[in-house]
Amino acid sequence: MIDPYKLRGKNFYHKISSERAKILEKFKKFLTSSKFPCYLCKSMDKKLKFIEVSKKYKLVKCRNCGLVSPNIDVLNTKNYTDIIYKDYSKNYHSISKKKNSKYRERLLEERFRYFIKKNFKKFKKIKILEIGSGSGEFLKLLHKRKINYKGIEVDPRQLEYARSINLNVNNNSINDEKNNTYDLILMFDVLEHVVDPQKFVRIANKKLKKKGILISYMPNINSLSFKLMGGKHNLVYPYEHLNFFNKKSINYLAKKTNFRVKKLETFGLDMIDYFFFREFNDKADYFSKILKEINETQSYIDAIGEGNHYRLTLIK
Repeated sequence: MIDPYKLRGKNFYHKISSERAKILEKFKKFLTSSKFPCYLCKSMDKKLKFIEVSKKYKLVKCRNCGLVSPNIDVLNTKNYTDIIYKDYSKNYHSISKKKNSKYRERLLEERFRYFIKKNFKKFKKIKILEIGSGSGEFLKLLHKRKINYKGIEVDPRQLEYARSINLNVNNNSINDEKNNTYDLILMFDVLEHVVDPQKFVRIANKKLKKKGILISYMPNINSLSFKLMGGKHNLVYPYEHLNFFNKKSINYLAKKTNFRVKKLETFGLDMIDYFFFREFNDKADYFSKILKEINETQSYIDAIGEGNHYRLTLIK
């Protein structure tokens, strides 16, 4: 059973809500009401309205590939990523010793079993690259198990911390990695941030050996919690989350980047996120009353493919 307070902290949605208002205002100059190219397929067709986050910030759906994205002309905005992420770790992420680290380690073990053990019988002989490895939470587990790994992290504070605990991490571009080198590439919560996901995944394909595997963990825009919360969803992350995938856009991405979809499942926190939202709005305590039911309901939501995160396994 997942404990929401140990996982997210008691004031999770309050922090999200207060920060969102500031961010929406800070970067509003990037918003457009004109046509702009889809980040995935580059189509200039008029986008379908999907979710309204604010009066000016919209999530729109590409008619061609199905990708949902904010109304920002990212592909034609110079230094967009540098501007948005200038104070990323300072504003959003503490990389000091986290509370409940033992609890989080259990969740990482589950991730290890699902992504690595299920795909590789001789996993101690494989070579793994994690893109966007952050402060190295998952890499610590690989390091402990003596698995050949490498991490790439561009945020300087998180990179410094990961290196301080002797993890094999650098800030190279994925372009700098040798082709046909890795058995497995991991991207946990990365693809939703990438300006040009098709180009990025095509490069990743080149770095994999024949029949190598790429695994991505990313938001599911068609999840139950997005249907319930809409533009109030905590996964909207204005200006940061650019790519919201669904089955159509995932299949498009795989085809265009020379991958085959091996497995696509959902594993989410829909009910936890929704009731954090409800606790914030209703000023009520739901988790103490129905936590068991919340966890049991989530299992069903994941089984029917409506969990708020995809677990995507692609094979070269």
